[in-house]
Amino acid sequence: MIFRNYKKLLFIFLLFVTAFYSCKNVTRQKTGTGSIQQVASFMNKSIEFASLFSDYRNSLDTVLWAKRNKIVLYLDSMNCTSCAFNEIRKWNMYSKELERLKTDIVIICNYSDVKAVLDVKEAVHVGFPIFFDVDGRFKSTNHIPQDSMFHIFVVGFTNKVIWIGLPIRSSKSWEDFCSMIILSNREYG
Repeated sequence: MIFRNYKKLLFIFLLFVTAFYSCKNVTRQKTGTGSIQQVASFMNKSIEFASLFSDYRNSLDTVLWAKRNKIVLYLDSMNCTSCAFNEIRKWNMYSKELERLKTDIVIICNYSDVKAVLDVKEAVHVGFPIFFDVDGRFKSTNHIPQDSMFHIFVVGFTNKVIWIGLPIRSSKSWEDFCSMIILSNREYG
């Protein structure tokens, strides 16, 4: 009798475990498909920079009219400011390589406290140009998804998205990124 109860309990437990993992896999598949669709719709998208403003140190015109690729780092108020800028400091190690590749880094912040952002930027020694999207028009005009994967992207000479995601996450990603930039430079440079 006790053995039958254990059999029933074991059977019910296995049934729940199987159901749980099946649901989890379906969710992953849906998420994966959604991400692929988002990537496909975001690639080659023309990015508009007009609604941004800057402090006196940076000129949007200078950045936009430079015949260079631009790595866009979009920071929104969902992230800790100092944490975001500490991550951005990692790009300093790549500055010589980016210069050789004719590629600039442009930081776009969706924070209302501009002075606080500039103070943090200065404190962590980030020298890349920064522009502000205080009212969120840059994000809404360009239909930038909520998923943070889309908050780092590269626009080519024509301001169309040619890369999505963090190219410095691995050496393979960095190699692929450099190859793609070299191709872009040959086409437009």
